[in-house]
Amino acid sequence: MLAGGRVMTLIFRLYSFLGFLTLAGCVGASRPLPSPTVGGSNPAGSAVCDSGALGREYVGRDASALSNVIFDSPVRILRPGDPVATDLVPNRVNFELDDRGTVARVTCG
Repeated sequence: MLAGGRVMTLIFRLYSFLGFLTLAGCVGASRPLPSPTVGGSNPAGSAVCDSGALGREYVGRDASALSNVIFDSPVRILRPGDPVATDLVPNRVNFELDDRGTVARVTCG
């Protein structure tokens, strides 16, 4: 048999090792998961905001046209009177709506 002190040392080492394994499982993947797109297209691009192309596509259309599209970059839909944060996110697409709910302008940031 093992002496009491030696048993306690083994138990301590076992629990320390199990604690390490638990923390090691908390480390996530270093690359982001890809986000899905509609019909294989990439409307906003993953790293670049193309407000010109998006403006040609969406300005004058009802805001509901945006509800079926999944963008790879962040998107804001801004209605008249909405508070707007001044943070700059270069790849974020901003759809500005008019009083009738149609897209009036597309910008980046």
